[in-house]
Amino acid sequence: REALPGWIATLGLSIQTGELPAEGHLTSRARKIRKGRTTVVFEVDLAHAETGDPVGLSTLTFSLLPALRL
Repeated sequence: REALPGWIATLGLSIQTGELPAEGHLTSRARKIRKGRTTVVFEVDLAHAETGDPVGLSTLTFSLLPALRL
C-alpha cells in the first residue's frame, strides 16, 4: 500500500534479539517510522505471545520504485 501504484525492493533488513523463549509463539507489530520520496522504513517489535515480554526489534528499509509504463 505504501508504494502503490509502484513497487518496492528491499534495501536492508536487520533484527536484534535478546534471549528467545524456549516455548510458545512470537508476535510482531509493525509501524512505519519514515516515508520519503524514494524510501520507506518500518520497525517491527517482536514479543513472546504468551507473556507479552519483548524479545526483539527489526528494522526494514525499502526502496520505492515507480510503476512501469508499457
